[in-house]
Amino acid sequence: MSAGKKAIAEIEHGKLAPGEILKKFEDGALAVRVLGNPKVQELWDRIIHNRPNCTDVAESSGWKDFFKNGIFTFARNHYKKSTDFGDTHRFERGNFGHVARKMATYYDFKTKEMAYFPPELFNDDNEEARLSQETLKLAWDLAMEINQSSKLENDHDPSQYTVAVEFLKYPDSYQQYQDVLDHVIGGSSWKRIGMKLDYARSLGRGPFAIRFIRDLFAWCFYLPILRTIVNKLNSFFDKRPVDQLEEDRELIGPGHFDGARHLTLLASDRDVMRTDAFDGEKWHELALSTDNFLVFPGGVYNGSPAVKPTLHRYSIAKETPLVNVKSSNITMVLAIATREMFDVRANS
Repeated sequence: MSAGKKAIAEIEHGKLAPGEILKKFEDGALAVRVLGNPKVQELWDRIIHNRPNCTDVAESSGWKDFFKNGIFTFARNHYKKSTDFGDTHRFERGNFGHVARKMATYYDFKTKEMAYFPPELFNDDNEEARLSQETLKLAWDLAMEINQSSKLENDHDPSQYTVAVEFLKYPDSYQQYQDVLDHVIGGSSWKRIGMKLDYARSLGRGPFAIRFIRDLFAWCFYLPILRTIVNKLNSFFDKRPVDQLEEDRELIGPGHFDGARHLTLLASDRDVMRTDAFDGEKWHELALSTDNFLVFPGGVYNGSPAVKPTLHRYSIAKETPLVNVKSSNITMVLAIATREMFDVRANS
């Protein structure tokens, strides 16, 4: 990154005019922190119910402690062949390590109400996990305001977008992470082989990331003679930086782009997790809190051809005894995507 340019830029909410975030991106910022908007904390409080006078609390227990629901409730909220909606738990060494609840929403300009998918989610005891129209509209308004600031004044049509509201619960300690991995890989030898193949598939780059070819790559990855050959070939297509970490941390999500998103908005309460972004030379920590959003461009961001998606990764601290954990280690994500992308995924 050039001298004088900030990897993480900041902007006050009161200055969030059209094109202002775009300017920060064009100046080289990997991410922009939007400060001074109390509605970010309000949205957080509404969804996890830290604010007792919120409408959602009167309707149900909402998403509070969703990750503590039983396995049968998780299965009920799971959408087959999709990790974009409902409840998911993804634990795969080096790639994933979280439990998530996800819902997509957009403002229907005909009905004047918030449309959303999935149509229903449940907590234990058959309780509906509702988010009120007021809360969904708050998430939408926050996301669209930031989205408009990431574009030129006449280049923003809210009817073309949808917003995914996601809460991701990460382990409270490294030992907890290890325990879940041990549980997930337990069972038959075929299951363990399948998980190893999934990990190898995720390493494929270029032609080795194409469906069916990546399956062949995965099998070759574990054959002693062929492994060296396919790794050398794969390295020609792998343009990601080396994910070098301190010895006291372990990678949970390797360097990646949010491919199907225009923008990613993050807020978080954490003490064992860390998110870093890469500027082409080195990694920068993205400090997060629950009272402001950190914003960065995704793979389909089109505000300016000069702005590239932000490469980022996730890691967990190894030395984290549970007795020392004081945060929830939950991350709130507002992911802005096109309505077309939403329609394809919701109907697949």
